[in-house]
Amino acid sequence: MDQLDWMQVVPRRFYSCRLRATKPDPVAYTEVLAELEIPKSTFFRWKATGQAPRTIKLPNGSLRIRRRDLDAWLAEREEPRPA
Repeated sequence: MDQLDWMQVVPRRFYSCRLRATKPDPVAYTEVLAELEIPKSTFFRWKATGQAPRTIKLPNGSLRIRRRDLDAWLAEREEPRPA
């Protein structure tokens, strides 16, 4: 079955929800703290000095970090391999 045929048979609400669910969600900063094994004070010191990964502040005040921003931030900090 061609993909267009599938889209015509299945109601839009079913496949549109599935497409949205596959997008990577921003990570809560507490999960980043656990992943990096750093205390909250270190993260906020890095943030205040512009050394932390980019954050998203939600209307309720909580912070999120896009996974791609975190991965890019970590890649920038990789040490070069010894020759």
